[in-house]
Amino acid sequence: MTTKTLRGDAVAVAQVTRCTPATIQVDDVFALAVNGKTIAEFTATDTSASTVVAALVTAWNASTVPEATEITASEDSGVLVLTADTAGVPFEVTLAATDGGGADTQSFTSVESVRSEGPEHADSPRNWSGNRCPDSGDDVVVSRSLAGLLYGLVWRVTATFDAGTNTWTMDELADFVEDQILRLTNDGGALPAGYAVDTDYYVVNLDRDARTFQLSATSGGSAVNGTDAGTGTHTVAVELGSLRIRSEFSRTTNLCGLPQLRNDNYVEYRQRAWKFGLVRTPTPTIEIGDRGRGGSRRIVLDVRGYAFEFTLLSSGAGIDDLPAVLLLADHADANVTVLDGELGIAVLPGETSTIGSYVQRDGEVRLRDVTIGSGIEKTGGVLEGEGITLSGTLTL
Repeated sequence: MTTKTLRGDAVAVAQVTRCTPATIQVDDVFALAVNGKTIAEFTATDTSASTVVAALVTAWNASTVPEATEITASEDSGVLVLTADTAGVPFEVTLAATDGGGADTQSFTSVESVRSEGPEHADSPRNWSGNRCPDSGDDVVVSRSLAGLLYGLVWRVTATFDAGTNTWTMDELADFVEDQILRLTNDGGALPAGYAVDTDYYVVNLDRDARTFQLSATSGGSAVNGTDAGTGTHTVAVELGSLRIRSEFSRTTNLCGLPQLRNDNYVEYRQRAWKFGLVRTPTPTIEIGDRGRGGSRRIVLDVRGYAFEFTLLSSGAGIDDLPAVLLLADHADANVTVLDGELGIAVLPGETSTIGSYVQRDGEVRLRDVTIGSGIEKTGGVLEGEGITLSGTLTL
């Protein structure tokens, strides 16, 4: 493949989501929520969509819930339109329609009519060299950039396959783009017949609202014909060949991943970590920083399920009492070396990780609920640990 370099020069575009109530009966209940919080709710007083939408628009725009104040609601011919107030900052909304009229035929559906884009989007093609998002097998370099990587970070998901339509359905919404090259892996079973690991497939017929897509063996081609659903758990991912985040990615805005709290107003509900896959051979490398050069104050990576060689050379000072670099891993051959900088592995509540070997020469590291299979070798720096399971040797 090729080397893709982050540029961060995409034009910011505000997300627009259109929500349509239909087959309404009196006493049916329609509601919208963000981050698990109900923002607007209305019990239908007649069968008119315009009546429902007008009430929901009023309730939404009157809400003081912080998540809602970032989005403006409006009406368009019986459709509720939600528009992000800040271009380039995406949102997620959950719709609910509950029977109250007896027929139980009511519906409330949404369509993302305009996808959020901007200089902080990992899924905006214009942010990358060649105006194309990284594909499986690409070597990715993040260096001096006009912006950070805050959104569009889900590049790995589990999915199910329908052999009747040759369609994949994502268990969560991934930030794939049309024609992006993905690869498949399987845990506990077998891929659908007709598909294979370590094979490049192009995304076709992506439908973000339905969370579906198809995979083609060629760019823009027809979907690969799978003859069964397979067994076990299927993972679909952008499997990078390597990742290099240099110390030049260090300005205040050069952050990778989101904080736990959004402007101290609410717990962040958007994807916090850059979640991607890695090629199986040769063993991929992840390198962060440059010796003695500092670096970004926040880099959050989730590479669970893959083997790799991780090296931290330097970082900036972490934010919010967290190490600058946060890592999640889950593979016996995920090896970690810290030469300097700040690193945390599985430091947040509920997180766990498994790695192979751990080597530390300097820097400050926190480990929480981490299983280390091949031992610890520490000759310098500060290591703070809790809930560590060690299968190998300890060398200090």
